[in-house]
This record gives sequence, structure tokens and C-alpha cells, in this order.
Amino acid sequence: YHPDSELRDTWVWFQSGINTDGAHNPVTTRKLKRGDILSLNTFPMISGYYTALERTLFVGDVHGCYMELKGLLEMANFKPDSERLFFVGDLITRGPKPLEVLKLAHQLGASCVLGNHERSFLQHLKKGSQSSDSFSKLKEEMGDHMPFWEEWL
Repeated sequence: YHPDSELRDTWVWFQSGINTDGAHNPVTTRKLKRGDILSLNTFPMISGYYTALERTLFVGDVHGCYMELKGLLEMANFKPDSERLFFVGDLITRGPKPLEVLKLAHQLGASCVLGNHERSFLQHLKKGSQSSDSFSKLKEEMGDHMPFWEEWL
């Protein structure tokens, strides 16, 4: 309880972790695995405390729009060495540069949750199912590196 603080001096802090209660998590580069439990705790924070915390950005529905993603990350002043980035699905299809989006996400060490477009693409790779032209084009662009990207997704 902080009776002298104003609403403009507060915000919500999101704290999360893998297979924990979210508190006191060691920093990890471990990728999420099927069956992992993600926690998300929220706390109201008083101005000034946030400066000691790490920022986490969540981005969804990029849909292969590489230039727009670059612009968004620049506008957010994203710092990959000290901040975390999570993509919450649909990195590929529709936009002109889905492979560049995947490369950037990988380069930045981002964590990704599969969206329906990634799932459909992986199904296309495994079963050779009917797909859109964008899936065929992406598969062709991946070339010999396709097994890497299939595993990374």
C-alpha cells in the first residue's frame, strides 16, 4: 500500500518462468518443451523499481512482414543483450519475407510459440500436404537449411 503514489507512477510487472512459480528464476536459454508449465505473475510496481528489472517483449502475428518487425523492434528500442523477446505465433506466411523473419527471430535468441501457420507449414513438410504458394516458396527459400528450420520451429 502506497498512499502517496499516483496512478501515473505505477504499472504492472509481468514475471514468468518455466516449471516454476515465476519467482526467483535463474536466467536460462533453455527452449520451451512440450509439457512445460509457464507461469505468469503480475504485480503493481511503483515508479523507480522497474529500472532494475529485465524487460520482456511479446509480439504476435508478424506474418512474414520483416521490415515492419524491424521497425517495431527499433521503435521499442529492443536490446537483445539485456531483454527477452517472445513471438506468440504466426511468424510466417502472407508477408513478403517469412524466412528473414525466422532468421531475425533466431539471431535475436527469441522464444517462439507455434501459431497455426507454423503448424500448417510443418505439416506440409512432413506429409507433403496441399499448401499455399507461400509454403512452397518458403520451403524453396530454405533450401538445404530446411531441416535446421524445421527443428528450430
